[in-house]
Amino acid sequence: MRRGARTLPRLAGLAVAVGLIAGFQPAVAASAATSADAAVVAVPSDANAAATTKAAAALGVPGGGVALAKQADNVLTAVFIDTDGALNVAWEVNNGAWNAPVRISDSVGVPGGGVALSRQNANRFTAAFVDKWGRLNVAWLDNGKPWSAPQPISDPIAKPGGSVALAQHFDRELTAAFVDTQGALRISTAVGNDWWTYPTAISGSVGVSGSPVALARFGNSMYAGIIDTSGRLDIAFQSYFGAAWTSPFGVGNPVTVAGGGVALAQQNDNTLTASIPGNGSTWVAWINNGGPWNGPVDIGGWGAAPGAGVAMSKQTGDILVSVAVDRWGVFTVAWVVDGAAWHPPVQVGGVLAPNGARVAVAKQDNTILTAAFLGNDGKLNVSWVEGTGGWRGPVPIN
Repeated sequence: MRRGARTLPRLAGLAVAVGLIAGFQPAVAASAATSADAAVVAVPSDANAAATTKAAAALGVPGGGVALAKQADNVLTAVFIDTDGALNVAWEVNNGAWNAPVRISDSVGVPGGGVALSRQNANRFTAAFVDKWGRLNVAWLDNGKPWSAPQPISDPIAKPGGSVALAQHFDRELTAAFVDTQGALRISTAVGNDWWTYPTAISGSVGVSGSPVALARFGNSMYAGIIDTSGRLDIAFQSYFGAAWTSPFGVGNPVTVAGGGVALAQQNDNTLTASIPGNGSTWVAWINNGGPWNGPVDIGGWGAAPGAGVAMSKQTGDILVSVAVDRWGVFTVAWVVDGAAWHPPVQVGGVLAPNGARVAVAKQDNTILTAAFLGNDGKLNVSWVEGTGGWRGPVPIN
């Protein structure tokens, strides 16, 4: 068979991370909030509705930015910028039906622009994006209160709609990162409920303006990853919160396009791993405690879209997954079990999204892992797996 005609294997009950689920399938139909608490955690109150909420937004931009994070122990939340440039929130409670996306801002963003989402501390949940003027914005939700309107925390120093990353360093410190208009990696932090520091450049012009940034905590350190102007993985890190960031340094050889997608995640107590969709292949690089970076190495498969969006998360205590949308527009999952080799990407579902679409993945509860992307019709799609069962979906929630 011609290489150009080859297709990836589809997911149909693989033994390691993907056997069939027995008796579990979370509801996915859009619905109203299932309790008073659910209405509070994601949607502004009636008193604030006129200022912060419009009618439920129907669609995002196909393949556009999306983020997922735990809002509470029993609430998983997704955010994206809709076709009008408004920040939208969708959520599910107690593994129930997903609530259709609701606008929580005016049209201050770039349709389909990058967005990030994370707990800031025990009482605050934060979203970040770069607005249409190129300013880094944050919106937040304090427990029991409505979402705030987005607020800028910088001057116009970023590419409008560019990518941004968020990650907690410790329980009270949140870090944001983006690549500015000059290609410099910038960092901003918030401690507790204090206001954000002004984004500070920690590099020269090594990156592509607005390109994806990955952030992950590893031990006491925070790591940031980008794909530089040569297509090589660059890593910067902060040894402990409050320490100076290192300048980005190159890891291995160029394996993808300049400014391509990259993800970082802790694989186990001793290993931090990066995933990079390359020119047809998926590549991984890693560092063990106290050692140098290894790779990137090709883990097999050849359907990756060069520079595609990518996201990583732990599926179980010993399984790490990397998700992406391949060159055919099919959602894919690659995984590694501690002590074993990576399994190449496997297709899940059909052709539902633009090739290389941006993706997000997060734990829904202790056993369920959920991924999300914006499909060809602009609808928010979710796919999920319970434990070591088989992936379900993807299915639209609106």
